[in-house]
Amino acid sequence: MKVKLTKKLIDSVDYTAKGTEIYMDDVLTGFALRVGKQSKRYTLHKRINGKLYRDEVEETHLITLTEAREKASIMMANIKKGMHVYDGLHENLEDPKNKTNNVPTLQEAYDYFKSTKIGLAEGTITTYDRQISCLP
Repeated sequence: MKVKLTKKLIDSVDYTAKGTEIYMDDVLTGFALRVGKQSKRYTLHKRINGKLYRDEVEETHLITLTEAREKASIMMANIKKGMHVYDGLHENLEDPKNKTNNVPTLQEAYDYFKSTKIGLAEGTITTYDRQISCLP
């Protein structure tokens, strides 16, 4: 069924009792909403260079409709360029190899804690100091 996908329409569509229903978007050719028994997903259903591509874009509760359309457009462009469907979609995520270690040590965290907790009793501080100094 071909309809203009809107947030209101997506929210109003009920889950199916059996099988799946596909709602093709009028705005972006090849973009669709697939509704199953337990999920609603944005999908890509596009024939490019004679080959049919059916790929999941994202679940509806994880992404907005506008973001899903943009992601689907990127996916279609990747296919037309001969690249993998999902290439370039996750480039803005940090590379764990280049990530600097910003995690404080236990001693640094404890020193910060003591500096911010002004009203601690002397016995509490002594107990905490003993516990921290026993750790390897």
